[in-house]
Amino acid sequence: MEETLPGNSAASVKAEDAVSEVVITKEMEEEEMQLVEKGEKKEEEIMKKAREAQKKETHDIRFKRLQHLLEKSNIYSKFLLTKMEQQQQEVSLIPVFFVFSVEKNKREREEDYKIADVMSKEEVPGMKKLEAEDIEKMSDSNADIKGRLSETVRDNAKHLLDPDRKVNGQAVPAQQPLLFTGGVMRSYQIEGVEWLRMLWENGINGILADEMGLGKTIQCIAHVAMMLERKVMGPFLVVAPLSTLPNWINEFKRFTPEVSVQLYHGPAKDRMELLKRIRKPQGPHNMLPVVVTSFEIAMIDRKFLQRFHWKYLIVDEGHRIKNLNCRLVRELKMLPTDNKLLLTGTPLQNNLAELWSLLNFLLPEVFDDLKSFESWFDIDTIGSDAKNVVANEREQNILHMLHQILTPFLLRRLKSDVTLEVPPKKEIVVYAPLTSKQESFYTAVVNKTIAKVLGQVEAPVVLTTDGRPKRRTRRPVDYKETDGDTPYDLEKYLERVQKEADPAPVVDVQMPLDSQINLKLQNILMLLKRCCNHPYLIEYPLDPATQEFKIDEQLVQTSGKFLILDRMLPELKKRGHKVLIFSQMTSILDILMDYCYLRGYQYSRLDGSMAYSDREENMTKFSSDPEVFLFLLSTRAGGLGINLTAADTVIIFDSDWNPQADLQAQDRCHRIGQTKPVVVYRLVTANTIDQKILERASAKRKLEKMVIHKSE
Repeated sequence: MEETLPGNSAASVKAEDAVSEVVITKEMEEEEMQLVEKGEKKEEEIMKKAREAQKKETHDIRFKRLQHLLEKSNIYSKFLLTKMEQQQQEVSLIPVFFVFSVEKNKREREEDYKIADVMSKEEVPGMKKLEAEDIEKMSDSNADIKGRLSETVRDNAKHLLDPDRKVNGQAVPAQQPLLFTGGVMRSYQIEGVEWLRMLWENGINGILADEMGLGKTIQCIAHVAMMLERKVMGPFLVVAPLSTLPNWINEFKRFTPEVSVQLYHGPAKDRMELLKRIRKPQGPHNMLPVVVTSFEIAMIDRKFLQRFHWKYLIVDEGHRIKNLNCRLVRELKMLPTDNKLLLTGTPLQNNLAELWSLLNFLLPEVFDDLKSFESWFDIDTIGSDAKNVVANEREQNILHMLHQILTPFLLRRLKSDVTLEVPPKKEIVVYAPLTSKQESFYTAVVNKTIAKVLGQVEAPVVLTTDGRPKRRTRRPVDYKETDGDTPYDLEKYLERVQKEADPAPVVDVQMPLDSQINLKLQNILMLLKRCCNHPYLIEYPLDPATQEFKIDEQLVQTSGKFLILDRMLPELKKRGHKVLIFSQMTSILDILMDYCYLRGYQYSRLDGSMAYSDREENMTKFSSDPEVFLFLLSTRAGGLGINLTAADTVIIFDSDWNPQADLQAQDRCHRIGQTKPVVVYRLVTANTIDQKILERASAKRKLEKMVIHKSE
């Protein structure tokens, strides 16, 4: 018989329950709750003290990082100023009758001269460690140096005229290089060339960030001419967007006809032949050529271009390297170069990290830590609403400090800063309505019922041999929403993120016999933008007999923006205006081509899928043929570095999230050489995603104006 343990008896369990009821009283529970509350309060106090300590420690770390950055920038500024003042003294000792002598410009820098190496030996050991109270003095010192730098550059670029040189009967500035014979440089351009010379002689890379339309290309060409006069015989490399290559070649031939320039582009076999020519001295000066190539070719052929030691690398539209980890940056960093120069009219497009990326590419010894840069220049705070930005600037003087740090490396002039005879530019926002069809599509997209709206009658669409819907145009059309010039377009990014987060399949909506449907439900944002632009981007009617797109009055009547265009364009044509129409979507350019066919308008077109020769042909046709009054361009491909001053009217069909993309587009015609006032019409569908994009872009422009401006 099993022995029963005392603790297991029913009586024992009952006794324990009774004890529990007696021991845990109401007062004990209340006391326990009070202890918990006290414990939580104590824990909260401990956490608060820890946060304050961490905040103080973080502030100290940020302060030390800022101190380090200011130290390095101040050393560069002082070094430059000392060098320039020494050079001025040397020039002042030259007799007056040598003022216009070529010998004055023969000063050469030592080969392999690098300012960082010199300063590490001469300046850095002697620099004392800054204390906290020295930061304000340092900022003042940099401000003083900046003023003296600007003064010295202006003194070096004094507008003395050479009595023995004239171009088209006009006297030429003495500082204009002798090889620059195609025109007379403006005073601020001479100052820009002096600034480039100053950087080059001291082994410093920089950013020429003059506002679009002030002639950055001309200043670079003059600087190359100056280097040739100093017996630096090349080779030189210009890397630029494909659309700008004709402009670079033409400007070199126009302004410096004796300078050898070579386009490096075309099939791989042809490029191999061109590589052989780069090694051979050319032209009357027996120089190695200025090689002009595109971003894509520079990346593909980096291993070949790496075999040359480039005396000077110019990256046009330098904001393309705003992402430090992009392939273009990696490939360009591997090219052996003496000096680098970035050209950009928009050094700050979205945030301060992009500006840091440019500076890191040029000056890795100074801008070597993104976290340090971001930790002091609180990007999120600066990018918030305007009130917070102003308060932040008053409290910490962050933006003022950033201006001082950028002093030695970046030159930016606005059109308002220079005496420039460029006609005024006016921007007008034109609000378009939603037609009934657009409104029904827009509402259905918001409610996620668009597939039901479109999927009631289903039948397959006729496709061409390459798998695309049959259409009227003679050449194949790429329906991608990007022009291919940038890997960071919004649609691709959002589609990729959406696929990773929620791999929902595309709704299989068949095509009705009387229309073609283009529907991707993963990207709601892009669908909303399509609704605002034209419902045909979602459902394009087909001719049942031919299965080709219908081109009739409904093309105009179903889109609010096309209704406005149809009112504007006949009047603009009658008054003799030439018009640029920019859109982010190449599919909108296709519909605009159909519209031109419907109305009988002659036009040119440029997008990222076009070959170099086709782009050049279309630009020439628009500039020279008076009957061609419309130029249809994709914002990204047509907004980079091309000159279309034949136009005096710009229509932004759909706004870009990045405001600088639209500004680049506008300044294709608002630049030096324009003789008429420029009017920019921005089409916006009211109370839709269109308006939100415009508001967001405006906020980004405020950030750019505060960070990159000419300090008083």
